[in-house]
Amino acid sequence: MMNKALRVQDFDMLFALRFFITDIAKQIKSEHEKFIRTSDNRNMICVYRGQITGNDELELMKKSIGKFLSMNSFLSTSRDRSTALHFARSTPKTDDFQQIIFEIEINPRLQTKAFADVTQVSYYQNEDEVLIMLGALFRIEKVNEDKKEGMWMVHVSLANEDDYHLKETFSYMKNTIGDDTDLDSLGKILFEMGEYEQARKCYRRMLDETQLASGNAELGL
Repeated sequence: MMNKALRVQDFDMLFALRFFITDIAKQIKSEHEKFIRTSDNRNMICVYRGQITGNDELELMKKSIGKFLSMNSFLSTSRDRSTALHFARSTPKTDDFQQIIFEIEINPRLQTKAFADVTQVSYYQNEDEVLIMLGALFRIEKVNEDKKEGMWMVHVSLANEDDYHLKETFSYMKNTIGDDTDLDSLGKILFEMGEYEQARKCYRRMLDETQLASGNAELGL
């Protein structure tokens, strides 16, 4: 529900879930910092995500090798390839949609968007779930068809925020949106996406909440 709201920019749902979104983002960041601080393992991490995608999107990714793919939702992945295969196959492919596997390489030595192993707090602990922060950028490395599995493989790497070509992008995102996911940052996200009416609603609600908080303070509530 939350990821769907983020993908389609359902403002009313985002507003209702804003504290939940903020809490998840803070937990991912905290777990990520703990991992970087305590882990001696600096080997590459490989995670997978299975899903279906439209033919137009698949063709665009094929033509975009070396370019970047952005995700405006929290990305649920698994260390277990078979788990991703299961999710990809759970929805039948059609003439318009294909089953795909994202193979995501993460270099823990680089400055990337936060990610966290949430296996211990996940309802399905056998999925070896790794959650990647919303707003992550991925470099498309290769797209090929796996004829044995009957689906497409999209090989990507989690973008390095210190990458010379991306510094301006990450700096702009951070300065415009910020690290938190409060009403102010939500309004900025919607405005930058051209969703002016949704952004107006967001700032209207933020103003109403500010006035309500001020009134409660005067009443001693």
